[in-house]
Amino acid sequence: MVAILRLLASLAVLAAPQGTERSVRRYPLKALSASLTDPQGPRFGSFLTNEADPPESLEASFFSNRRPGVSLSTAELLTLLQGAIQSTEVTLDVRGDALVAVATEPQHQQISALLTALESIITKPLSIEVQLFQLPAEKAQPLPHQVAPAEAPALLEKLRSNGVEIWSGIVDAIPGRIAEGGAIQRTPYTSSFSTEVAQKSAIAAPFMKTAGSGAHIGIDASPTLDGTAALLVAALGRGELLGLTRFDTRAKDVGSVDQPRLAGSRILTTAVVPLDGLLVLASCDRDAESRAIVACLRPRGPVRPPMLPPAASPGRALALVRTDLLQGEQGRVAAMLDASLRPVPMDEHRVSREGGLAELLRGGESAVRLEDLPSGYLSLMGTEPEVQSALARLRAQEELESASCGIRVEVVRSSDERAAVAAETVLFSQSYTVALGRVAAAMTGREESAVVGYGAEIAQEAAIAAPIVRDLFRGLVSRAQLLRAGADFSRIQLDLQWSDFGPRERITSEISPAGDHERVALRSARASRILELPHGKLTVVADLGPDGGSRLFVRCIAQRR
Repeated sequence: MVAILRLLASLAVLAAPQGTERSVRRYPLKALSASLTDPQGPRFGSFLTNEADPPESLEASFFSNRRPGVSLSTAELLTLLQGAIQSTEVTLDVRGDALVAVATEPQHQQISALLTALESIITKPLSIEVQLFQLPAEKAQPLPHQVAPAEAPALLEKLRSNGVEIWSGIVDAIPGRIAEGGAIQRTPYTSSFSTEVAQKSAIAAPFMKTAGSGAHIGIDASPTLDGTAALLVAALGRGELLGLTRFDTRAKDVGSVDQPRLAGSRILTTAVVPLDGLLVLASCDRDAESRAIVACLRPRGPVRPPMLPPAASPGRALALVRTDLLQGEQGRVAAMLDASLRPVPMDEHRVSREGGLAELLRGGESAVRLEDLPSGYLSLMGTEPEVQSALARLRAQEELESASCGIRVEVVRSSDERAAVAAETVLFSQSYTVALGRVAAAMTGREESAVVGYGAEIAQEAAIAAPIVRDLFRGLVSRAQLLRAGADFSRIQLDLQWSDFGPRERITSEISPAGDHERVALRSARASRILELPHGKLTVVADLGPDGGSRLFVRCIAQRR
């Protein structure tokens, strides 16, 4: 291999014009090599439970990274370098974890500068300061969805004085990869039994799960083109184990199982947040535990602009920009809310813009060269005025598509719709931000498990019955999509799912040796509406049906940032 490289270098020197000398150099790719060799990036794991937990559980994972991490393939890297150098005499190849280049000294200097800039853009994290607070429900007053940098310290001090800061830290988010933070305490319990029968012998092995208490945050962050703000896709998960109840199955061949009582919330949101400003997420559950959780996310600067060092040819430039915000591809970033909230269809929403983005950048006359990289980047090559003009058009389009709206969804108990607007006692409350063309969602509620039957296995003269455990959810699931952001109102598609369960009834089987099980009445209500919500005004959007001597209503308030 060394001999071949030396031969290539000798041939390059002989073929070079008089006064130029080409040489072979190896450039270690350092941090960039991780992106080249690991195109999928790290996977975002489950929030508060084991990977083996059933997806129907409140504690199941609800946020997974379906988008490849920010990375460049070998071909993309070589295309970028060749396009920037603008010389057919340069030989480039990636061998192992290094770039092998045959070029002149000025070209080597440019290659080194380009690699340094690429490593900085692709691997430089955006620091997000995260603070999680727990407050009593009565002190969880309506909070702003976004806070300007100058007002951020006052809000944080107010939250500290009214509640407890349960976790804080810096989360370094590299664009396209999920960064995590938080603190979780896990409690093991016996959830069921796995059974096996062979001839006259039977065995029942306990099946263990863990219930998590604490809070967890996952963030994907990409800077905007001008470097003054960040596009945040944030997932907040919070859970609390309220207790374990021992259920004696009264089956002769299996023991008792533990039935956990859990309370928790999940929020998935997307917003463009100015550097040093705050994005505020909040959920309140007065029915289960009378507590509220508030998350404050604060992106920190500075952010490097997308321009790379100028090319060797005078007046030429190269820009490398993310297209997340411009093409509305949040569906690639995250599963909305997965099977743990199956009753509400959480489809991925994408804005298709085939050909439109290239037409916008070229402006009908610009000769800027575009490369749409599968890794989520768009490269622009051309003269410096052309690239700067294309970036200006991108910034203008980004400003149009960065519109967002903060919404608060509340469940109240009232006698009629008119009284529901003025009701002061809120059972469930969810506050998050939804961006134009994206989907945001939240769940707040309580979960308990029940033994609803037995799975029997029989072989010859032996039999064994394993308890079938089902998770029961009481609470609210909401999903919002911003369709239009007006000056005085926002048009929002709002999907709601309310789930509840009644008292349990213990049943003893009279026809089989299996143990006791429970019958539980289940109730649910759904609503899906497209609403024009006036900013700052409470609006009743759904009637969830009777609740004892009164009714449950959902009301919503929208607020532009």
